[in-house]
Amino acid sequence: EAYYELYKKGYVLKGTPGLDHIQSQTAWAQGKALFLPNGSWVENESANVIPADFDLAVSAPTGIDSSDKMPFGTIWASGGEPFIVPAKAKNTSGGMEQLRIMLSEASSRNFTAKVKSLTAFNGGTDGITLTPGLKSGVAALDKAGDNVVNPRLQDWYVQLQKEQIGVGGLGEMMAGRLTPAEAVTKIQGYADAAAKDSSIKHYKHQ
Repeated sequence: EAYYELYKKGYVLKGTPGLDHIQSQTAWAQGKALFLPNGSWVENESANVIPADFDLAVSAPTGIDSSDKMPFGTIWASGGEPFIVPAKAKNTSGGMEQLRIMLSEASSRNFTAKVKSLTAFNGGTDGITLTPGLKSGVAALDKAGDNVVNPRLQDWYVQLQKEQIGVGGLGEMMAGRLTPAEAVTKIQGYADAAAKDSSIKHYKHQ
């Protein structure tokens, strides 16, 4: 309802429903929008259109009030590169050694410096001059403390998360074509259908 209020008050950029994620990032970088629901990768992905004096920052999502299930500052953060060495690979030892090098302190710092993205290596930003986005990302993680979440919906149920919940539910609501109550009902219907669909692999948290 709070996000829908943004639409009702005219705070959502006109034409947004017709933009893909690159176009929306570009519009934001051009100063046409103040906030963009996105990830910290935007600083690197939009580097070619972000002005030199563009002081961007990443933050946790907004909270509502004390009734929130998790405190303000809770953030979705996780490693985004699923590197795997198969157990029956032809050269398992070589693969593990390559991973060790890739995830070493030196490689982690080089990666962060080159692509403006944090790694899973603790201390991977030490000695690096951080860009505005990276600096704010480190601060957001520090503020979150133990309140870091990693929803698996986008990995486990791709169509449900992207096409149905994202586009068919939330996207339609933010375009003004569904009320919050209608969006919730529609999304619940999608979730129920996915739960009953035997052709979809179902997962459980361990």
